[in-house]
Amino acid sequence: MSQELLHALRQYRHNNSDGFVHAYELHATEKIVTDLKAEVERWKHKVGDWKLEERTARTRAEAAEQRVKDLEKALEFYLTKGHSAIKERL
Repeated sequence: MSQELLHALRQYRHNNSDGFVHAYELHATEKIVTDLKAEVERWKHKVGDWKLEERTARTRAEAAEQRVKDLEKALEFYLTKGHSAIKERL
């Protein structure tokens, strides 16, 4: 049994005293469910924010990696073709 529901649990004796019935108090149960749904929505928003931050960070990292590749390519060109070839490209 969920700990959240324990305080909403009620126990009633049958009218003929032949045992007990267990039930949940309606208003307490509705409040618990409403609160849990709100918590789920808060977590969904947090996860959405985290995913957005992750995508942004990934995009920035990919751009930085591309810049490093471009610089490595330019350096390799400079080392293989020499300074004069770079002046010609400019």
